[in-house]
Amino acid sequence: LLYGPPGTGKSHLIQCILAQWRRSGSAFECRETTAREFDQAFREALKSRQTDRFARRYSDPDVLVCEDLHQLSGRHEAQWQLLHCLDELLQGGRRVLLTSRVPPGQLSRFLPKLVNRLHGGHCLPMDLPSYAGRLLFLRLLASSLQIALPADVAELLARPLGSSLGDLAEQIRRLDAASRAAKVPITRELTLSTLDSLSSESPPSLAKIARAVSAEFGVPVEQLRSQSRVRKLVRSRQVAIYLSRVLGQQPYSKIASYFGLNNHSTAVHSVRRVEKLLQTDAVLRSRVANAETALRSR
Repeated sequence: LLYGPPGTGKSHLIQCILAQWRRSGSAFECRETTAREFDQAFREALKSRQTDRFARRYSDPDVLVCEDLHQLSGRHEAQWQLLHCLDELLQGGRRVLLTSRVPPGQLSRFLPKLVNRLHGGHCLPMDLPSYAGRLLFLRLLASSLQIALPADVAELLARPLGSSLGDLAEQIRRLDAASRAAKVPITRELTLSTLDSLSSESPPSLAKIARAVSAEFGVPVEQLRSQSRVRKLVRSRQVAIYLSRVLGQQPYSKIASYFGLNNHSTAVHSVRRVEKLLQTDAVLRSRVANAETALRSR
């Protein structure tokens, strides 16, 4: 079960999983549906007295994909049917992929037995992607669509804090269409003229970024802005500088002045250091993402 708010890439990840299984060489039958479609199909089967046929339709495939599970709230008869399908599929060694906006324990008006069954599987939380995640997604999507996306444009698209993967995919398609229509390559200027929301987006201030990092790392803002070389403070300060550059869009000179650095080259080094660490340090990635989430909610 993949769960998280809209726009976190749950559907996209499921399609990637299915594509990977297909590339592995094993042919399989897949049934894809949404919880609402499942409920509607069940009610139609009840009216036509074809519930056995309905059950076979969803329990016979090698893989069942059912999205937006939360939409079955209060639909206890449909929940029983889904539970029976899950049992049939799993007992037969087949696979099930589900999505929901909330984890199993927060599914409102759901059968306890179905909730327990969901808890027994793999439950993966998904949140809105961090800046690094958004940037990686843009590069991979542009590559898969064979769209030449300059690095400065990718960074520009990745900066807005509230961007979901769906938003980014739509922006890429709009840019590609504008580029083809004008018969010009994608540039920063074309991006700003095509996507009005980017030019009007207000980046978080240095003070807001400092407060978010302070809360996440448990260090006072005053110490973040000091010249202390205590290891914990150094890493926290580097993260604050990184976010000030990639999200705050501030010049290095202003960042250096705000965080009490002697020169802007130290700020440049901090950004490069964090970028390198984010590639291998999962804990740091999580903490940076948490700071971004805090900035989104302010």
